[in-house]
Amino acid sequence: IRTAETYLYWIKSVIRDHKMRHPKDMHCADVQEFLNDLALTRHVATSTQKTALKCRVFVYRRVLDNEQQTQALKDIRQRDE
Repeated sequence: IRTAETYLYWIKSVIRDHKMRHPKDMHCADVQEFLNDLALTRHVATSTQKTALKCRVFVYRRVLDNEQQTQALKDIRQRDE
C-alpha cells in the first residue's frame, strides 16, 4: 500500500508540474527536466529522485505499456547511478 501511495503522489506531481499533460504525451527530456528540478530547485535527496524515476518507469511499463519509453527511462537511471 505504501508504494502505491508513493507512486500516486509522484504521478500527480509530474502531471501538475507539466501543466496537466498526460504522461503518454511526455518525453525523456520532460523526465530529465523534472528530475533536474527535484535535484537543483527542490533539493530533494538522491533516494527521493530515484523513487520518482522508478515511479515513471512503472507507469510507462505497467500502465501505458510503452516499452520504448521504459527503456529510455532505464537509460537515464543507469546514467545517473
